Amino acid sequence: MEISLSFFKKIFFLPLLVVFISFSFCKVATSPLPDINSGLLDLSAWEPKQTVINLKGDWEFCWDELIPPESDESVWKKKCHGYFPVPSFWKFYKINGKNLPIFGKGTYRLKLKLPKREINYGLFWTEIMSAFEIFVNARSVVKVGQTGDSFETMKPDLKPGTSYLGNLSDEVTIVVWVSNFNHENHGFWEPLYFGDWKSIERQHLNLIIRDIASSSAIIIIGLYHLIIYLSRFRSKEYLMFGIFCMIMGIRQLNFETHTFYYLFPNLDFDSYIRLLFGVIYMIGVSMVTLYDLLFPKDIPKLITKVLRLVFFSFLLTLFLPVSIFTHYASYLFGSAMIALILYVPLFIRAYFRKREGAGLMLIAYSITAVTLLNDILFNFGLIHTGYLSHLGVLLFIFIQAILLSKKITKALQEEEKLVQKLGETLEEKNRTHTELLNLKEYQKYELELQVKLRTEEYEIAKQLAETANKAKSQFLATMSHEIRTPMNGILGITELLKMTKVSEDQAQYLKMIQDSGQSLLTILNDILDYSKLEAGKIELLESDFSWKILLELAEGIFKHQAEQKQVRFEVSFDPDFIFLAHGDENRIKQVLFNLISNAVKFTESGEIKILLSSKKEEVGNWIQYKVSITDTGIGIPEEKMGSLFQRFTQLDSSISRKYGGTGLGLAISKKLMDVMGGELKVKSNFPNGSCFEIELRLLPNQMSRVLRSVDSVDLSKLPSNTNVLIAEDDPTNLFLLSSFLKKLKIRHDMAKDGREAVTKAQTNEFHLIFMDINMPNLDGIGASEEILKDERIFPKPIIIAVTADAFQDDQDKCIRAGMSSFLPKPFQKREIEQALYEWLIERKTRL
Repeated sequence: MEISLSFFKKIFFLPLLVVFISFSFCKVATSPLPDINSGLLDLSAWEPKQTVINLKGDWEFCWDELIPPESDESVWKKKCHGYFPVPSFWKFYKINGKNLPIFGKGTYRLKLKLPKREINYGLFWTEIMSAFEIFVNARSVVKVGQTGDSFETMKPDLKPGTSYLGNLSDEVTIVVWVSNFNHENHGFWEPLYFGDWKSIERQHLNLIIRDIASSSAIIIIGLYHLIIYLSRFRSKEYLMFGIFCMIMGIRQLNFETHTFYYLFPNLDFDSYIRLLFGVIYMIGVSMVTLYDLLFPKDIPKLITKVLRLVFFSFLLTLFLPVSIFTHYASYLFGSAMIALILYVPLFIRAYFRKREGAGLMLIAYSITAVTLLNDILFNFGLIHTGYLSHLGVLLFIFIQAILLSKKITKALQEEEKLVQKLGETLEEKNRTHTELLNLKEYQKYELELQVKLRTEEYEIAKQLAETANKAKSQFLATMSHEIRTPMNGILGITELLKMTKVSEDQAQYLKMIQDSGQSLLTILNDILDYSKLEAGKIELLESDFSWKILLELAEGIFKHQAEQKQVRFEVSFDPDFIFLAHGDENRIKQVLFNLISNAVKFTESGEIKILLSSKKEEVGNWIQYKVSITDTGIGIPEEKMGSLFQRFTQLDSSISRKYGGTGLGLAISKKLMDVMGGELKVKSNFPNGSCFEIELRLLPNQMSRVLRSVDSVDLSKLPSNTNVLIAEDDPTNLFLLSSFLKKLKIRHDMAKDGREAVTKAQTNEFHLIFMDINMPNLDGIGASEEILKDERIFPKPIIIAVTADAFQDDQDKCIRAGMSSFLPKPFQKREIEQALYEWLIERKTRL
């Protein structure tokens, strides 16, 4: 491990250190000759072969004019406004007591006195924003973009480079036209270099090589850490540092020489500026994220989140025009100055807390912060030192790479120790294993015999359990079918009778029949539900629903019952309650109605209060709902609280005799809440009432449409030619379904078995078929498959299964056969209306 680590350091980090030392300080070597004064520079004593001249100083400047370079001196005196410092933004120039605006145009002029000798001269420039043309002795030698009088007439460009001037006379006049209507940075704001052509060319090439080399080195470091993250160390700081290096590698190509343009020469001005600022913003995002990962206990999460939000917000400004988002960028750079200073005490705190690598990080960050502050001030045009942040960032990356390599080394060393310890442990276990083998050989026969006997016992027990479970399921399915089929007739005929004109006594008798039937059906459903819950076969069918509609339905059912007992019934919602949600409405309704039903049943006087509240969770998209049902009924004794949610359990036998019920309701409600990930609680104030609370996490509704109550079905849009087929072998249910359709004035036909249903579907066009499942000759599933596969039957009808089989497996068989929906018996008229509305009106409207 020591050899490999040493080799790693030599092979990887030494070349990076050489690159850092060789290229970080590569700048244009300039002469220490005096600056320009009053637009004139005397270079007669200058040695061109030795140094390059930075043409900085006071140039003659003419605002809002693009003066032809061959113009007479009288024109220059008339239109120019004096001498101003170069390089600088012209917004710092004052003319007639006012600072110049950012957008505009201007002409710069400089006169040079050169040595009298044969020299081939050249020019080197970096950024002159955002379109310019350079004339030497009235000859155009450089043209970048197209200068103009307005945003429409100019074409911006940003392409640093060099220009060969050849041999010049001893008196030279340089004229520079500049137009800017596109960018916050403007004018002659970076130096123009003049000198021997070979020196100019050589130094320009050195700067390009510097940028490419430093960019390549940083990208290699980034790739290396990304590979480490992907292949071995799943630590996010390696991932984020790799991403930071990749982005910073691109940034290294965007400093003074803008080497990126040499790699992509056809990139237009606007795209390049957006890329440049986008890279800067992403560097900010990755840096604050990296700091948070390196020192999570020392850097407050709020600072990281706020800074990330600021940088991401400025990323969005890149969709604005360049002239606008470069203006807003100055605000970001100002905020960045504050952030840079803010991080210093945080790193100092990490250092005093003895965090690993905090000392080196503090040094690296301090240097980086100083260089970044320099760049920000330079970008504001307040100083003219040039960009220096690439030096600080290179040092930061180098030190950070060392820190992360130390972590890798430490992790590898610990891994090596663990491997060695594991080897020793395995060797010890092998010795123990060899000794055990001798003992196990002796016990082998006896053990095999015991395993064989136990396996046989297990298989027998398993077969008995499966047989019993199958018999139980078959019994429940048969019981469900045999009870639901006549119950459908009883309840359906009762509903039909209630639609006719009956006396008050007869209406009361019909209500008693209907209530008794519903009670029997509730008991049957409770037994089936509990059986499904015990077998783990309950499946949640989630959809959008409205708590408001659900509670209105509860009020419609239970409020009248309560008021008949002189019990006040009240439902209230919190002011900020979220009404629309996504969940299993039927199961929620089942639990809610069961609790309300109990409250009404066991409360003889006083009041029943239902309070609903909701709260959106801070993390994620979940909503926490709470429903409390408080009554002033008989209450629950403390000693009975533990058995309250057990099956077939009531407080005592007198309650069962007085109030009825199976004792399954609360047990089912408790299990349903567990399945839905909720909680059912109870508080008792015996003997003065009780309070049941439901707590449930649900998602918000998924659809934007308003939910509709199942009771309000409007069939007015049903086509007049609607034709329905009823396939049912039971005469009572056939009569019942036919009577409902007659009440709704819907044309229909009837078939008494599956074979007759197929025959009629082949000769008539039906829009919808109510298909019973258990029929002679051909059952409903077989009939549905034949109808849907028969090419002669077109268009295909909607097939809705109508059956007393209430298990999920039965529903799955129907869906696999191609049926569209499932209608369990017993059904009511509104459920028939709901099915017709959903499949013949609502779904066709969506299409």
